Amino acid sequence: MLAAVPANAEHALHQLEAAPGAIADAGRAAVHRMMAPAPHPVAAHPEQHRGTTHPAAVGPRAQTVDGDSESVAVHGVPFLRRPNEASAIAPTDVIQGHLGDCWLLAALAAMARADPASIQHLIHDLGDHKYEVTLYTGANNKEGVGTPEKFVVDDQFAAAHGTARGARSDVTSPWGPELWVRIIEKAMAVKKHGYDGLVALDRGLTARLTSGLDLLQNKGHVDRYVLETLSEADVLPHIVDGFANHRPMTSLSTWRPYSGKQKVITFHQYTVSGVDMAKRTVSLQNPWGSHHVEDMPIEDYVITFESLEIGPKLGAHA
Repeated sequence: MLAAVPANAEHALHQLEAAPGAIADAGRAAVHRMMAPAPHPVAAHPEQHRGTTHPAAVGPRAQTVDGDSESVAVHGVPFLRRPNEASAIAPTDVIQGHLGDCWLLAALAAMARADPASIQHLIHDLGDHKYEVTLYTGANNKEGVGTPEKFVVDDQFAAAHGTARGARSDVTSPWGPELWVRIIEKAMAVKKHGYDGLVALDRGLTARLTSGLDLLQNKGHVDRYVLETLSEADVLPHIVDGFANHRPMTSLSTWRPYSGKQKVITFHQYTVSGVDMAKRTVSLQNPWGSHHVEDMPIEDYVITFESLEIGPKLGAHA
């Protein structure tokens, strides 16, 4: 057996020159192999190192809401369909929380009633509890309709003393509650620089200045009617036409808190939910999820509510 080759290979080679015959030849070959330069490494196939040499791309970062010092995580799913619902998106999914953003939530309920798909198209699930929301809050185009802006939000919602401030949901499942209303509300809060930016200064002010129907769709203009300028005979056909053509409709109440036996919240945005030409009545959904207005006579409606907003035809009906 050959002895171990000394670390100084050149010195070992000179020693082996004096060794007899085959031993010298074998020794020289071994030392030359050790002294030979290392071969150039063969590049590995790029697929072998994918994700190690180059770390996996990080998903989009959720946009934060200004002034949101406390939040609570509400893990769930964007849409859920209850057994009694025709769609996973229903107007009854809308329940206003502790924020005065009835102008937004009434519009969401109106769109869910007119065309549920128009709501579903606003939200794209990115996974990892993140959602991309499209709002039409950009500069108006040449038709005067808002251009799309995209907001990435997560399921951490503004809270006060551990309780969520905004919209809530009574629709739940083994996967958690339904989140679409909260997700859109949070995206609008990002746009408005905070949840407080969603709140009307005097309840009706934001509804007068900013139409939720305008900011949530780009199918056309919203028709606004001041009810005191219309006759009762004009109002009912407008509402009937709105339902027939899948147009979302909302209505803002006046300062009058009561009409007949029905309590109406002052300066509060409602969703128009029904009309009966035979009985000459109008029904309205309160975004609170309670205290709805059922079968209000038209003569009461036109003095209890100051405006009627009718959006354009939505989705496949446009």
